[in-house]
Amino acid sequence: MKKNMLIFSAFFIFSTIFLTFSYYRDGWGIVEKGYYENWQTNFDRTVIARLVKNRQNGYLSAGGLLGLGDVEAWDFLNKTSKHQYKAYTNGGKFTTYLAYTSTPGFQGVVFGVLDQLLTFSPNVKINIFRAVAVVTSAMALAVICGWSAVEFGWLAGIFTVLFVGLSEVLIRAAGSIYWNLWVFYLPLIVCTIFLSKSSKKQAYSTAPLLWAIYITCLFKVLMNGFEGITTVMVMTTVPFVYFAVLDQWNWKVFLWRGFVAGLALSAAVVTGLLILSIQIALEKGDFSASTFYIWDAFSRRAVGNPDEYTGIMADSMRASGFDIIWGYLHLDSFVVRIQQQTWHIVFLQVFMVFVLCTLIFILKYQRINASYAIRKGWAFVLATWYSFLAPISWYIVFSPDAYFHTSLYTMLWHMPFTLLGTSLCGFVIVDLFKRNPTNA
Repeated sequence: MKKNMLIFSAFFIFSTIFLTFSYYRDGWGIVEKGYYENWQTNFDRTVIARLVKNRQNGYLSAGGLLGLGDVEAWDFLNKTSKHQYKAYTNGGKFTTYLAYTSTPGFQGVVFGVLDQLLTFSPNVKINIFRAVAVVTSAMALAVICGWSAVEFGWLAGIFTVLFVGLSEVLIRAAGSIYWNLWVFYLPLIVCTIFLSKSSKKQAYSTAPLLWAIYITCLFKVLMNGFEGITTVMVMTTVPFVYFAVLDQWNWKVFLWRGFVAGLALSAAVVTGLLILSIQIALEKGDFSASTFYIWDAFSRRAVGNPDEYTGIMADSMRASGFDIIWGYLHLDSFVVRIQQQTWHIVFLQVFMVFVLCTLIFILKYQRINASYAIRKGWAFVLATWYSFLAPISWYIVFSPDAYFHTSLYTMLWHMPFTLLGTSLCGFVIVDLFKRNPTNA
């Protein structure tokens, strides 16, 4: 136990430092400079506008929702984004405020409190806000890297931290005060901690785990809305698959525990929808407006009839889930730039490496047996490939939305499929040269 704590602590500290440097202002220069800055500006502007609104009219004004100041309709014009920052940094006010009704927007509360507590200049505050988002995101992923190192070996931990540290899409999201990348992983981390302790004690505590799942999932919804929510829900159940195999749960126990975890996750989503409904009602003046908006948003993003739309909206609803998944498989996982040479490594190529490592493990052990070490390997393999369903769930259920936002939803591959996949590769490489597996 003491050895494991030392390994975890070392990997956690190293990973946090490495990822913080990578994520803050793209320290390794992975992302094209202009693209990185524009991406941050376009997403964070709604939080910045909310801070102006907080200062001007209070936290509950406009239902506490994020938004844009002094615009009549939603747009992505550069002058609109600059106006939000200018109003914040110059102590200005908005004459009008267009609320963003897709998310509860509690980022405005969290960073609004920081805005009031800090006495620095507005520009320095923005940098501090982004540093907070970076460090918390780095720490969340460092927990996963440290757990991988303890559970599956040092090479698994190293592979994982390098992969997430050099991922362009994670670098963009980790530094954003709109996305707050860490909250996506919070339910997974909490669930893993609870089940890991239960595994060691051979004592499963249902109520504390379900409350932890409910609270962390609800917090995710409050902090960045319903983006990737099906991915987060499936991702949270991945530890159940791992520990079910590792600790030899019977099918009845496994299905029941998975079912009640699903209820906790669903309850968190419903609670988030109710909170958002109240916010929209406060902003619009009646509850019918919130009901209409939520159903309209769900129709546009998931189940809408293409015959009721035109142009690219209709095309997005006609696109098949298979075509969307195939397209996402051919997007860049990471880009290697050395001097004048550039290599694009797409997700399909990375996944083929995962398949190869999986086959190597299967060929070596062929079946699950009584050995704890071999069972751990099988649990890892099965949990990894089960986690593939997490991003797939979003690409299928919310296929129209995925059709539009390919530069954004590539990050769902990392929740947590690629993290487990890279860790699996490290585990299999080390295990390949072991004549007899151990419990390490």
